[in-house]
Amino acid sequence: MKTWHKILIIVILLGIGIFALFYFFNKIAVPVPIEESQGVLFPGFEKNGGTQGLGDVGSPSTEKTAVLSKISDVPVFDFWISKDTGELYYITNKGRIFSGKDGSDIDMNTQELSSLNMIIPSETGKKIIASFGDPQKPRWGVFDVVDGVWKPLSDKITSAMWGKDEDTLIGTIQNEDGHSIASFDISKNPIKSSVILKDFRIKDVSFSWKNPDSIMILERSSATIKGRLWEFNTKNLLVKQVDPGTSGLSFLWSASREYALRFSNPNNLLVLNGNLEPVNPLTITSIPQKCGFSEDALYCFIPQDTDSFLEFSLPDDYFQNKFYSTDTLISINLETDKMETLLQSGVGNFSPIDGRHPRVHEGDVFFVNKYDWFVYRVHISEEGEGLEKSNEVNQNEENQIYNEPSPFN
Repeated sequence: MKTWHKILIIVILLGIGIFALFYFFNKIAVPVPIEESQGVLFPGFEKNGGTQGLGDVGSPSTEKTAVLSKISDVPVFDFWISKDTGELYYITNKGRIFSGKDGSDIDMNTQELSSLNMIIPSETGKKIIASFGDPQKPRWGVFDVVDGVWKPLSDKITSAMWGKDEDTLIGTIQNEDGHSIASFDISKNPIKSSVILKDFRIKDVSFSWKNPDSIMILERSSATIKGRLWEFNTKNLLVKQVDPGTSGLSFLWSASREYALRFSNPNNLLVLNGNLEPVNPLTITSIPQKCGFSEDALYCFIPQDTDSFLEFSLPDDYFQNKFYSTDTLISINLETDKMETLLQSGVGNFSPIDGRHPRVHEGDVFFVNKYDWFVYRVHISEEGEGLEKSNEVNQNEENQIYNEPSPFN
């Protein structure tokens, strides 16, 4: 055989090998379309007996169909829903805000923010607080969906959270008196601040409003750094520790403040009542960032491969996008302990979903899929309703493959 023939054969074989590798890794990295899927039927599950904890799966009950549809036009940083109108809003990684529509989404504000860190929607969803810039020295702003403009906050504010209403913030401020806890009246121009507690020496904290006289203060923690939780009484100015130092400590509060979801390492997930007393231990594996409350239920995306999920340093590796999971969406009724499997991704017509920040509105579950960072909606229908619903939603968005890279890589 001539030398050039041998070279040609080698080149062809190398080309085939490279193509095969490229195809294989892309099959792993890029899921198939899920923007409009009529999934397989999944039975609901109801707990049997009275001794099992929340999340124990019992015998099947009614059959339900999960219908999945894409909501956002572009990848998002996060989203929220107006409580009054049901309108969905989302913010991109660059700080652009859109209103989600059946057709093209509406660009509400062209102003961009550098290095968006987090957003905190108000209870009604009419406003959000945003932290951006250097995470160690963040800047803060408030966006109002009614007037569509950003309202910058003082650069002396080091942390912020919604207070008793949408005109009040609670946070920390650095001024001539040192580091203090203060309230901020954002209805005033300029914004009026009132110091509540001077000489506050606990750094890197977040706040949540428990009731008119009580503020919860959570010290930020990680997989290796312990965090603590305090309760601050705004009337007598007393601060008491209610949760000792625990690594990975994080909380998710229901809108009513009747329930909280508590996580700590290595895999301790608890539902607490309004007094922060355990209701029942959960037998599922997840973290608060993959869960959300409705009025009477807890919704969570739980990884199907729990062993691999728990091999990572939680919640740090999840925040840093060091891994992706393939999830099942479940709901747990907080009164009856009934658990239902709503959607199992990676099965039937459903592509893999790594769900985060599920939010419930009128029975539909909205969430961000970490595989492409779009907002999706899950509609759970009884028996034959699912096919009718699926034909109504996003009919002209069929068969689109999502291959957009994560905006956070």
